[in-house]
Amino acid sequence: MNVKKILEKTVLFSFFCLTMTTAFAEEDAIALPDVTTLVSGGAITAGKDSVPDYAPLVPGVEDGRPNLPEIVEAPKEEAAPTPQPEPTNDTKFRLGGGLYTGFPLGDDLMREKIAAVFTGELPFATFDSNKEFGGAARLLLGGVIGKGDVSGGFDGELSAELYFRLPVNKVFAFQPSFGYGLALTCVDSRTFFDSDLLLSCSARFIPQGILKGALEFALTPVLHWMPFSDNAIFALGVKLGALYSFRK
Repeated sequence: MNVKKILEKTVLFSFFCLTMTTAFAEEDAIALPDVTTLVSGGAITAGKDSVPDYAPLVPGVEDGRPNLPEIVEAPKEEAAPTPQPEPTNDTKFRLGGGLYTGFPLGDDLMREKIAAVFTGELPFATFDSNKEFGGAARLLLGGVIGKGDVSGGFDGELSAELYFRLPVNKVFAFQPSFGYGLALTCVDSRTFFDSDLLLSCSARFIPQGILKGALEFALTPVLHWMPFSDNAIFALGVKLGALYSFRK
């Protein structure tokens, strides 16, 4: 083999490799600005054009504040109202008292009755949105104001009733009832013993701010029918009182 030819081929191959390497290096070259460093009094200061200009990437400044993009806040969703539980009647029984005044119709002896009333109510069943069916016992003790020259006297009555409670809301309720009672009246040295049928409708007010709704006030008009009375057969009365509900 000719040594001269081998050397020529080696030189050509080396030149080709050098050319290709230079071409690739020029294609991938990254141009960086020249950095000029000035040394003055022991402090190193970069030249004016030493650092690239990043202004296009930085938000502008208006009135001393950076001009930043506005962020649109997502609309706030209103929280759904918490459903309120339906009120439930957990009353075991009610005890109360009040005042009573009654006006006999057509009585020749009595003008008016004034008495204290003691009441107890016992729910039998609760259904259909707190409607309530129950029974009540009432004791009435008081006095009688006579007519004309008739002196006063004593009056007492014990009655049993059935009622149906109709709540309007947490604050108001109506409670119609029907009952039967036995009345004893002593007036002008005479004693009357009568049976009494009672029809009443009680308007109830239950303030939630007092004893958490356990206390209620009642205004109750009452119609009395005494079919076997020797004097007045009918009487109108009004009861005003308060009751306390004992809970389960």
